Formats: sequence, structure tokens, C-alpha cells
Amino acid sequence: MIRNLHPQWLRTFVTVCESGSMTRASEILNMTQGAVSQQIRKLEETLGAAVLDRGAQRVIPTGAGERLLGNARRMLSLNDAIMAEMTDLGQSGSATIGVPLDLISTDTLPRLLRSFALCYPNVELSLKCAATPVLKDDVAAGRVDVALLEEVSIDQLGEPLFSDRLVWVGAPNARVVDERPLKVSLISGACVFRPLVLKALDECGLDWRSVFESDNRDATVGMVRVDLAVTALLSSTLPGGLVELPASRGLPPLPEMNITLTLAPNPKAEARQLADHIRSAVGRPPPRNVALLAG
Repeated sequence: MIRNLHPQWLRTFVTVCESGSMTRASEILNMTQGAVSQQIRKLEETLGAAVLDRGAQRVIPTGAGERLLGNARRMLSLNDAIMAEMTDLGQSGSATIGVPLDLISTDTLPRLLRSFALCYPNVELSLKCAATPVLKDDVAAGRVDVALLEEVSIDQLGEPLFSDRLVWVGAPNARVVDERPLKVSLISGACVFRPLVLKALDECGLDWRSVFESDNRDATVGMVRVDLAVTALLSSTLPGGLVELPASRGLPPLPEMNITLTLAPNPKAEARQLADHIRSAVGRPPPRNVALLAG
């Protein structure tokens, strides 16, 4: 006997996994919590296996649920692609992604966005570059559909993609790192790294002073390139001609950063397609932990 999986059951399952909550999933899907529970129950009855662990602080997939999650995403992505191609959605769809400037300056993200544009040629993709606090407000308000955020702590709204080290950066054979007070070049304004760097410097008791502040990342890096200051960047975003400065140079440790994926409330199909494409590109579905990233 052939048994079929209803796409809506799978969409509900994926949404619960991504949001970590039946209540949150019901809000995203515009369904009652009872309807969400009923669809999950039908899915489990059809598969003959429990797919969600409801005993933790956060609802997480079981072992069987984790095996299902990737396949469910692929089925939904194919479902949405067919609908996009066969309906007006494929002709007039759009999605806006918000990304911190340092991430877009690497080769990886532009290639990812390019591959999405090739896979979904009828989806008009827009990009907004801003600091994490700005993007977090934008995605919550629906001004951007999808946002990549750089964060330390974890909350229930973001979805962890990968982590990266925040490191001290200087010119090759830098001499300024040995001077006291230590000269630091900082990105001003809403940069999420700024308070972390200032806290690390203050807590270690190091004598330091800010010699240059700018909202322009290139200008900040320019001071470092000519050995007039040091700064802090994600290790994966180091520009050419700069090097990571080791702890042996007397600099305080900096926290690890998490790159998270956040969707606007009630995400449209194009936003889900973009989010699925990003997940596939980084090769990491939501892990089985209690919380997701915020900042």
C-alpha cells in the first residue's frame, strides 16, 4: 500500500524544528496550536516514528526527526519551485536579504547569492548591508525577508549556521601591537564587535586608546594596513595583506561569534527558498541544542 506524506505536514514539522516551539510555529503558519499538534501527530502516525522531542525546554527533532528534516526541506523546496514555475509567483517574486558588510566582502556569500539567482531566475533578489543590530530590527519589522546576523548569545528566533573566531588583526610584522597605550582602530556606530572589543580591553587592564573610528570598514582596515593600529575582525574575513595577531603578543582573548539565519515573521515562499538555499550551501541544518543565536 502506497502511503503519501502531505506537504503541509512536512512544512509544519520543519517550522516547528526551526522555531523550536509549537506556539511559535502556529504563529508563523497562521494556524492554531491544536492544528499544528494534529498535523505533527498525523505525520508521526504515517511514519510510525516520533519525530519531535517535546520534553526539552525547546522542542527539538528526535533521531528520526533529524533524518527526516533534510529530506523534508528538499521536498518543500521542490514543491515551492514547482509552484513558483507554474504560477504567477515565479514571475513576480522577490526577496530581500540583510547581511553585515564584512560577510559580503568575502567570496563565499556573493557566490551563494549568485547560485540562488541562477536556481530561481524569476525571484528578484535585493541586498541590504548593515550592522547586526540594524538588521535584527529590520527583519523583525519585515523590512528584510532574511537576515544573516553576527552574534554571541542565543535566543529562540535565530538559527545557527556556523561559528567563526573574532580575532585581533594587524599588519605583517606589526610593531604597533607592542606599543603602550595600544592603538586601536574601531568601526563606530552599531558594529556588533565594538562593545566586545572594548569589554575585552577593559577587563584585561591593558592600557589602550582609540586612534581612529569610522563607519567605513575599509577606512578602519586602512589604518591597520599601514601599522598605525590594530583591530578585530572575523578570522574568515581577513583582507589580504593583514594577519591574525596571536595571544602571545599580549592581546586579550575575544569571544567566538555565531553566524545566524533569521526570517521575518510569516515568511513568504521566496524567503523560505532563499533560507533553504543558504542552509544547503553551508551544509548545516539546525543542530539539536536548546537555543539559537541572537545579538
